[in-house]
Amino acid sequence: MIANKGICWDTRVKYFMPVIYGIYNTTTRKYYIGRTSQRVTARWFAHIYQMSGAGDKFCEDSFLYDITHWAFMVLEEVEVPDGLVNVKEIDEYTSVRECYWIDKLNTIKSGYNTKYPIPAYRIEILKAKYGIKYFTTYQVNK
Repeated sequence: MIANKGICWDTRVKYFMPVIYGIYNTTTRKYYIGRTSQRVTARWFAHIYQMSGAGDKFCEDSFLYDITHWAFMVLEEVEVPDGLVNVKEIDEYTSVRECYWIDKLNTIKSGYNTKYPIPAYRIEILKAKYGIKYFTTYQVNK
């Protein structure tokens, strides 16, 4: 990893350090959890651009509440283990970290996430594969 002016660059796959982020509605007190390997500001602007008011509960509330009711935050800079060298493995690893935050903040039941980024049955498999340990209460994807 190379850090330069607050930007972390992963030299193994030439992309920005993956982060888990939260978008918080200060009125409803609900979170949306996501992950990105692009610049965090670019991902935030993409969400703003996509706020259309149609589709899921996140989009619907984005139409009801203006930008001053939303906060964007980085929850975790994902430290990718040195043994992971390809994009698929890094994506799997960061997906499990995203699932952790979805569980921790209960965002499927009481937030804006509608499902996990990976099927629930794969979470335990990937946790074992990458040596990730955390307790979870899996919520059913619908």
